[in-house]
Amino acid sequence: ATQYASEAMEWLRNEKNTSWPDFSSKSGRYCLNSLAWISGNCSDTMTGGFIRQLDISGNQLTVTVTWKEKNKDFSAKQVISFSQY
Repeated sequence: ATQYASEAMEWLRNEKNTSWPDFSSKSGRYCLNSLAWISGNCSDTMTGGFIRQLDISGNQLTVTVTWKEKNKDFSAKQVISFSQY
């Protein structure tokens, strides 16, 4: 789960560096299971039953990877703030 969150953070850094205007216009929740800008909650899981979501509030981005194990919910979270420079 931590690796999936870190992978998403690297992808986000690349997206920011590729096009700041497009990147900075994003807000709300995105499903990042496939590392693409898919708006809203994830409807499917990734390999291993993981779900990777991004929440953007202002310049704060939170990647949360969730999964179930023995009927319990677990999550790994990474938070970062981005600016143009």
